[in-house]
Amino acid sequence: RALKGETIQVYGDGSFVRYYIYIEDAIRAILNISFCDCKYKIYNIGSGIGTSIQEVLKEIRKIVTENLQIHFTPGRSVDLSKNYLNIQRYEDEFGEIAITGLREGIRKTQHFLKRTI
Repeated sequence: RALKGETIQVYGDGSFVRYYIYIEDAIRAILNISFCDCKYKIYNIGSGIGTSIQEVLKEIRKIVTENLQIHFTPGRSVDLSKNYLNIQRYEDEFGEIAITGLREGIRKTQHFLKRTI
């Protein structure tokens, strides 16, 4: 939406915190799980770094466009203020998840989307 100059809709005030993970990092972790003859087959995958929606929007503003159009709407009852995953099982089995930083992930996503839209 930012690349197209469209409005981004945010539920609540943007303070909700989530783990964001770049797609290549997630795929690498999923492949590790897929090809492992491990005791478990269910793992949480995440960056391990809590980031608010406001922080994500701030980075998008820096990288994509300072003229970011955001429309805040009332929060939804299903949204948790903080949603952290316990990634310990994955890290115990495979080591630390390789993490592309938020800024770099947004840059890579922007580059990819510019070629495809």
